Order: sequence, then structure tokens, then C-alpha cells
Amino acid sequence: MFARNSTSALLDGSDSFAGGFLGYVDMQGTDRPAEAALRRAMAYGTVLASFNVEEFGTERIAAVTEDEISKRYEELASMTHFELG
Repeated sequence: MFARNSTSALLDGSDSFAGGFLGYVDMQGTDRPAEAALRRAMAYGTVLASFNVEEFGTERIAAVTEDEISKRYEELASMTHFELG
């Protein structure tokens, strides 16, 4: 088990999900984002977490590009059965 308070602690998928989700919500510039924005935020959180688990540590998530994120978002949308808004 790795110590979570260590500077070398691993960034796990849940941290990446939270970062993607909260980052998208923050970009909305409102205290009360619409339901559609929250759905998109969940999708972006999922996308960011998926990049993180591709490699050990933070190497992959640190190198991901905006184009890669957009492409994976579209791939997720095409594989799922819920509205992303």
C-alpha cells in the first residue's frame, strides 16, 4: 500500500475523475450548472480517469493532449446509452 500523504503517492483514477469532473464544472462559470453540464462533466471525468490508468503513475495523464481528450470523449459518447447533453 502506498502512503497517500507522500509526495510520491500515486494519482489514482478517482483523483483523475474528480479533476475532470470539477474542472469541467468550473469552466461553466456558474454556481448551479445545468443537468446537461453535469452529465458532460461526468463524461469528462471518466475520460480523464481512463487516461490515468493507461500507465503507472502520472506519466500518461501528464502527456495527454486536448485533441486526445476530445476524441476519447466522442468515443465514450458513441459507446454509451445516456445523453451527454
